[in-house]
Amino acid sequence: MSEPRIAFVTAPALPHEDEDRPLIDSGLADRAVRGEWVAWDSATVDWRDYDLVVIRSTWDYHRRLDRFLEWCTRVERDTTLCNPGRAVRWNAHKRYLLDLERCGVPVVPTVLVESGEAEGLGMILDARGWDDVVLKPAVSAGSFGTTRHRLDDPDGERALAVLTAQGDALVQPFLDGVESRGETSLVVVAGTITHAVSKVPSPGEFRVQPQFGGGEQLVEATMAERELAARALEAASSIVGPVLYARVDCVTVDGEPLLMELELIEPALYLPLGPPAAAARFVDAVVELATR
Repeated sequence: MSEPRIAFVTAPALPHEDEDRPLIDSGLADRAVRGEWVAWDSATVDWRDYDLVVIRSTWDYHRRLDRFLEWCTRVERDTTLCNPGRAVRWNAHKRYLLDLERCGVPVVPTVLVESGEAEGLGMILDARGWDDVVLKPAVSAGSFGTTRHRLDDPDGERALAVLTAQGDALVQPFLDGVESRGETSLVVVAGTITHAVSKVPSPGEFRVQPQFGGGEQLVEATMAERELAARALEAASSIVGPVLYARVDCVTVDGEPLLMELELIEPALYLPLGPPAAAARFVDAVVELATR
């Protein structure tokens, strides 16, 4: 009997190394499975050759979303995809935040501006009483296309017009907690929170990603953050079913954590920062799915 084969899916070109990969590879080294890293858009891969396909560092998916979603559909016809295509399709558009809010999850206040809408940024700020906001494409990753604008910033109207000329956009208030305390990311594998990481922006910056100078460190999630993560995952599961992995990004405002993002497609899991049990749980969960 041949070894089960697992495809860990990446992008054809990465802006930086997938830091989770070495721990995943080492965790698979003594398992009776074969893990391979392949680009999602490879023309030479036959996905029927794999018992399980796990999306990992497809960090370019938002630039070619239609093609990526078609790829998900094709893969699921031939084998098992994680996270499942229904979760990917729902999570790819940040409208999902409004779905979670309707389910009672505390979410950062969000206005969705659909492509072609005439409502300007000033009208939104007046209606909401906001004077400092963040704009982002509704389909985005890694803070791609994300900008910050104050009430008296004329570039804000232009930035929103540019975004809505290309697709839907989100308007959210800028939260002081991001600058002062950063974000907390809780990593969830097979339904269990394995660890949490604090992400803090560099001075003068509001984006927390490493490419913008942000720093990361392991932290102990608060009970309130854990409860938020559980509520977000429960609500998401009621919509798209269970998922193998997730990252819950939140920010605390006035003592209450608010959901910023629920990442179900290709989130970094910060395995090098977490305890050894985190990587082991991820590998165990993957192997269990591949050998069913």
